[in-house]
This record gives sequence, structure tokens and C-alpha cells, in this order.
Amino acid sequence: MPNFHLDRRARDLLPKVTAGDPDELLTTEGLAELLGVSPQFIKARTTEGNGPESHLFKPRSRRYRRGDAAAWLKERAAIFEKERADAEI
Repeated sequence: MPNFHLDRRARDLLPKVTAGDPDELLTTEGLAELLGVSPQFIKARTTEGNGPESHLFKPRSRRYRRGDAAAWLKERAAIFEKERADAEI
């Protein structure tokens, strides 16, 4: 799985992302703002299949559940921590 610049901060972002209704639907722009990344980063990860689960309601109207974004961040944090631990061996 590829590494992203977000991985290093994923664990620190979790409280911010999990603070709220896990079923809240976020726009691409809203999720990007919450994570401190560009909307293009979110779109690219989604297109590549390496982003949080998303739901397409209309053409060009994609939404992300807050809970899915949190699960994705947890996954990214675990990947970063494992790779860091492996590098220390």
C-alpha cells in the first residue's frame, strides 16, 4: 500500500475526525478541510481506491461518512506505525 504525507499525522487527526456523528456526510471539500489536505488529494485517493469509502449521490456529488473517514485514518495510522517499527528493526 502506498505511503501518503497524511499517514504521519493520521493518529493526531483521529480525535478531530471522530468528534461528531459517524453518519454525518462530508463533501470532498469538507473532508479535505477536516484533514488539512487538498480536495485533489482526497479525489486522487478515492479514484485510486486508496481513500476512505465514499458514496456517489449524483454525478459529481460524492460524500464521505465521518465514520468511514475515521476508519480510513486508523488504517493509515496503523500502516505508518508498522512501517516505522519495521524500519527500526
